[in-house]
Parts: sequence; structure tokens; C-alpha cells
Amino acid sequence: MSLKIAVQMDPIQRINIKGDSTFALLLEAQKRDHQLAYYTPDRLALLNGHLFANVEALSVRDQVGNYFTLGEPKRVELAGFDVVLLRQDPPFDLAYVTTTHLLERIHPKTLVVNDPAHVRNAPEKIMVTEFPDLMPKTLITRDPAGLEVDFRVRMFAPAAGIGEDPATGGAAAALGGWLGLREAPADGITRYVLAQGLEIGRPSRLEVEVEKQAGRVAAVRVGGSAVLVSEGTIEVPAAA
Repeated sequence: MSLKIAVQMDPIQRINIKGDSTFALLLEAQKRDHQLAYYTPDRLALLNGHLFANVEALSVRDQVGNYFTLGEPKRVELAGFDVVLLRQDPPFDLAYVTTTHLLERIHPKTLVVNDPAHVRNAPEKIMVTEFPDLMPKTLITRDPAGLEVDFRVRMFAPAAGIGEDPATGGAAAALGGWLGLREAPADGITRYVLAQGLEIGRPSRLEVEVEKQAGRVAAVRVGGSAVLVSEGTIEVPAAA
């Protein structure tokens, strides 16, 4: 049976199809002959108890640089869809929370995946604290003073499909090298602590160590706490 599926997501023009799970879902749904419609969260509207969105018919293909086609925008009632995929990325701010309240108006008659109430009531950054035996030492705060950091930093890479990165070791190393040239003593080791990801609700703490010898930066080291989320093996072919 063909389903009418609407996807609420970030601007499709910005995604990196090589690693975007929403795009994978869309490809599979289209493969199964379901009808796709696309909209961004800012296009939602609640009028007299009825939830509307300006949607565009969507077709997708696995071709970098030419991976989607949109139809003409039209205002429709979301209760007319069989499924709504709630796929927008953080920040998990008031605007995000408001969309979950709006989508509850049509769920479960229209299936919203994931359930908007559970999305709202089980935010990933707080829910994980229910499992302290599986976590490293963790601090959740918006107070920079509580982080005891030297610099609060942000890193954007839209050309790589990354709106904002919560922790960037390469950029931290580059900053450490620059600070070493500008601020660190002529010789010895200077340490800096960076806070990143606060603005998108994914705080991280990066520790940067700069070593100087004879007035020159000899080494920059970046570290911090980490949690194993996956593992694998890379096989390198033997040289011919």
C-alpha cells in the first residue's frame, strides 16, 4: 500500500547525502512507491485547531549535487498524511519543543515518527544521565564559568554539510598553534581548555597543549574525554 509521507527536516539543500540518515529513509520510502512531501519547521501553522504546512512534493536520487527535485509549494493540512517524519536536527530549543506540541495535534491518527511527546520528554543530552555507569564524568551547564575554560569556540563547515560542529580537534589544534605563536612563553608547555558546542546543545570540552622550543611551536596536542560509540577494522592492501 502506498503511503503519503511528509518529512519535517532542515533545508534539504544543506544535507550531505553521503552520511545523512534522513536521506536514506527518503530513498527507501520512494523505492517502496510511497508519496513524499517536504517542509521545514518554520512552515508549520495551527489555525482553529487544524495543523497546516506549506509542503512541496519531493523526489530524491542518490546523485551528489543533483539529489532532489521539489514541486510547487502548497498549503495542506498535515492530518491528510499517513505519516509525518520528525527529522529536524538540534538545537533542541523552544522552537523545536513547540513543533512537538503542534505535531501532537495530529498524532496518532497521523503517525508521527518519532512520537513528538517522547522526543520532547526524553532529550538525548539529559536522558543519558539516567545511565551513570555507562558514562564518563559529565557536566551539563550553560554557564561558561562552570566549565572552567579559557576560550569558548564555534566551528562551521557548511560546504562539508556540517552546519555547526560540536567538537573539532583539527580546528582546536590550529587555534593552539596560533595561540602558541602569539601568547605562549618562548619555551615550555602551555595548556588551554576550549568549550565548544554550547550553542547547539552539544557541549564539549577540548584540552589543548602547546609545546614550544627555542621560541618555535614544536608540537600541539589535543585531547579530552571520549565514549566509544562504534569500532571497526580498516584493511590496507599489501604493496604490490
